[in-house]
Amino acid sequence: DVSGQLLVGADGMQSAVRAQLEAWDGHKGRFVPEQFDSPAAGLRYKVLTLPSDFVVDTPDGEAALSPRVMYAVRGAAPSGRRHKLGLIPSRGEHGTRTANLITKPGDSVWDISDVEGFRKYAARQWPHFPL
Repeated sequence: DVSGQLLVGADGMQSAVRAQLEAWDGHKGRFVPEQFDSPAAGLRYKVLTLPSDFVVDTPDGEAALSPRVMYAVRGAAPSGRRHKLGLIPSRGEHGTRTANLITKPGDSVWDISDVEGFRKYAARQWPHFPL
């Protein structure tokens, strides 16, 4: 026999640990996970690779963006959905960082198949940000 005060089951949604605990408990439902709808369900991600260090124009002049800081670039599209671009912090030793665009599946970005098409999309969404 094995005994303890804590059992950690980190084996996923279809957990064998949780199923065994539920069986030992007489199938009373105390170890059955609850599922909730999530606003994040169905979202799609596009990840861009950017240089870790670059400069942007601001109303106060040029500003260097630190690779160790997270930034959110607000969309400024004149019509339709305005999307944020999230720049994830990095240590900078590799010379790159990522920028994430998160949208619903029906967004027009998913119809783009080439670099020029994405540049036009980006110029419309973030005309104030150098991509």
